[in-house]
Amino acid sequence: MKRTPGSTSAERENYWTELITRAREHHLSVQEFCEQEGISSNNYYSWFKKLRPEHPEWKKDLPPHGAKKKSRKRKAKIKRLVPVEIKVQKVKRVETDSEPLELRLRSGHCVILPATFSAEQLALLLKNLES
Repeated sequence: MKRTPGSTSAERENYWTELITRAREHHLSVQEFCEQEGISSNNYYSWFKKLRPEHPEWKKDLPPHGAKKKSRKRKAKIKRLVPVEIKVQKVKRVETDSEPLELRLRSGHCVILPATFSAEQLALLLKNLES
């Protein structure tokens, strides 16, 4: 993007006034016009907003020359945290020579559980996997 020409604020205002006037008369959208001119559309809209009070003929351009203005305010996706209570229970470990339990799911996944895995734990695991 090129820099706004002019060393004084009056020169820069004249530059942008002429540029915006040309853009309003052009058949392209503001975005296309800005790309063609090598200027930032953000600068265009910033100067348009600043200079519009001095140019009553621009007042009807809401938004500027028919372009749809994108809202900068986006609805933020709110991620809500759910409090969870964790209870730690001491479990006696039982040494066993039994083979581990291998659970093959319909999805193709395989879950390997220790032989000491209780029926209650298995039921809870299956319930959670199905939901």
